[in-house]
Amino acid sequence: SSQSLSGSWYVLAQALYRLGRAEEAEEFLTKAMEMRQGLLDESPQSIKAQQDVAVTHWLRGDVFLRAGENKQALTAYEEAHVLRLALFENDQENPEMQEDLAKSYYRLGTALSALQRHEDSQAAFSECMSLNEKVLAADPENKGKQMQLAIAYARCGRVDEAAEIADSLASSLYPNPGTMFRLASSYALCALALKENRVEVVAEQRGSERVDEFLNSAMESLRKAIENGY
Repeated sequence: SSQSLSGSWYVLAQALYRLGRAEEAEEFLTKAMEMRQGLLDESPQSIKAQQDVAVTHWLRGDVFLRAGENKQALTAYEEAHVLRLALFENDQENPEMQEDLAKSYYRLGTALSALQRHEDSQAAFSECMSLNEKVLAADPENKGKQMQLAIAYARCGRVDEAAEIADSLASSLYPNPGTMFRLASSYALCALALKENRVEVVAEQRGSERVDEFLNSAMESLRKAIENGY
């Protein structure tokens, strides 16, 4: 079926992107997008069709961002965001829709940050954080959702809250390499928030010792990721 074929192209593009083969990834992404957009045009109310087009835009944005094409990345993320907002508006209490919209705001924040639009970036990360708080409140024992909130807190400069979650996860999680990498990201983002010392991000000075503490924790998490096959 068209849906299965577009899914295969998307998975191929995703694998090539992770291997750093961006041009080949873009080729399969274009095929996937054309087919998925056609399916959406045929069934504009289909939640599945809207979600498929949105994640394809996300991956396009990821490819552009890795290549340093930040404006194109933002455009792709914005196109996905329109769909994510529409899905959320139709089902605002659905944790899945909340989580997807949080991820959309996060991607917007990364692209805006890359474009040095820091105020807009922080606004996007703040929206992401608020949605992730709701998502976690509905499933408070979910460690993956705890990690997402920790990263959002770090992006927003709420480093103590981010570190509290990260420290708890570091002592309780099985050292899955991908999880360890994300844990390292949360610590590194805490260090970055403090180093940049932007008023809208960091309300309290904590000193270089705190930065070093976060960086050391990030390095330890990366070492564990490598030891476990990352």
